Amino acid sequence: MPRGGRLTSAGLGALTAAWQRWLREPLLHFVLIGGALFELDHHLNGATEDGRTIVVDAAVDQEALKVFKDARGLEPNADEVYALRRTWLDNEVLYREGLALQMDKGDKAIKDRVIFKALPGLRPSLKPRPWASGARCATATAGA
Repeated sequence: MPRGGRLTSAGLGALTAAWQRWLREPLLHFVLIGGALFELDHHLNGATEDGRTIVVDAAVDQEALKVFKDARGLEPNADEVYALRRTWLDNEVLYREGLALQMDKGDKAIKDRVIFKALPGLRPSLKPRPWASGARCATATAGA
């Protein structure tokens, strides 16, 4: 570049030729198209949960603090809060791994627990028979 910061027509021609070579470069096209595809994918699928991400949010903390306070009658200190979070996280990991390994399939105790938890929400007037193994048969309570 000549002094004074001016670009001559020869210098401008060389710069334009360099840009034209870059614009014809397949690597540049590949990088730009790839970046555009990643950006499009991020906008279309970025907000979906992948199932492997575990979030310890305020609701988890509130539940753990309530259980701790109900059991011990006092507020947990910082180390105990950390231990509560780690325990919750460990349990969540084990639960998800068990589901991934299909350990819930064919387990009568788990099936009974799901039925027991679902029954009051579906039909509050139904109660499992105490003698029925697995609460497979529900009957209407007296007066329902």
